[in-house]
Amino acid sequence: MDDRGTDGLGTTDGHLAHERSRPGRPQLFCLPHAGGSAAGFAPWRRRIAAYARVHLVELPGRGTRWEEPPPDRLATLVADLASRIRAEADGPYVLYGHSFGALLAYELAHALRPSLGEPTALVVSGRNGPGVPHPAVPLHGLPRTG
Repeated sequence: MDDRGTDGLGTTDGHLAHERSRPGRPQLFCLPHAGGSAAGFAPWRRRIAAYARVHLVELPGRGTRWEEPPPDRLATLVADLASRIRAEADGPYVLYGHSFGALLAYELAHALRPSLGEPTALVVSGRNGPGVPHPAVPLHGLPRTG
């Protein structure tokens, strides 16, 4: 694996590291947790190569996009990532996100629907569903102590 998180199977043009096109398999767009890099998903390319073409979606301010300032609005980030995914998608696609990446995957599924149709699957981990309140009291709601 090189310092950009690619493992020789793909490129990083447009900050979306991807495997060279092989029609017939869905594309899997992987979205990392906040503060993380998409490089953590690089090993998935070899592990699921028979089933999907893996795309590593890098967030601004992280990994290969570390020089870019992170956006201050979720809508801005979703629009940026949707544009990049639209440029790469060429058939059935799956969105996978972990933690903050799960929220992004959910929002991207809505943003991409008009142009790409619904994803074949939306796979999320490390986050409650959008309509399910978090079981813990938010930190800002805790009582102040002494």
